[in-house]
Parts: sequence; C-alpha cells; structure tokens
Amino acid sequence: MKKYKKTLLLMIVIAILVSVFAIPAYAASANVSDAVNNAFNTYIKPQIKSVVNIAVFGSVDVVLLVFFVIKLATSVVDYRQHGGQIEWKVPAGLFAGLVLSISAPFWMWAIIGW
Repeated sequence: MKKYKKTLLLMIVIAILVSVFAIPAYAASANVSDAVNNAFNTYIKPQIKSVVNIAVFGSVDVVLLVFFVIKLATSVVDYRQHGGQIEWKVPAGLFAGLVLSISAPFWMWAIIGW
C-alpha cells in the first residue's frame, strides 16, 4: 500500500512539474486558421507533392509500362499467328495512359490549384 502511495505521489508531482514548465504554443497571430493554412502551405503541401510525384506516379508509370510491353508483345504474337491482323486498341490505350501519367506532375498541380 505504501508503494502505491509513493507511486501516486510521484505521478502527481511529475504532472504538476510538466504543467508548470510546459511552454504554451500560441499562433503567430490571433487567428488559428491562418497558422494552420500557413503550416499546410509551407510544410505539408511540398511533401505531398514530392511523394505523389515520385512514389505514386512512379509506381503507376512502372505498372502501365509493364502492361504496355506485355500487351504489345502479345499483339505481335497474335499478328504472326493470324497473318496480318493486329489489335492496336489496348496497346494504344495503355500508351496514352502512360503518356498522361508521365506528364501529369507537370500539369496536374496547376489544375488542382496547388
């Protein structure tokens, strides 16, 4: 019982010391929304842009490129097997998607307004 009282007293003393020595965080102005918007525009938005440009679009580009190469190879095999008939719809669609995803970091942020 005595051990629990010492632990409780120690926790109370620590809580009081933390609350006394804690530095209050105030916004630079009285308006908190301006501080949040400033922090978002300064710190968070550039990180989101770099992650999306490098990681997200990079992985989408790799997946589209792999599907494009595979579909192009199967189209060539079908061309040889069927004697002159080649299906260009799917490879053309994959190529168009690949071009859009490669060029998206250059024009997408202007459309979004970032």
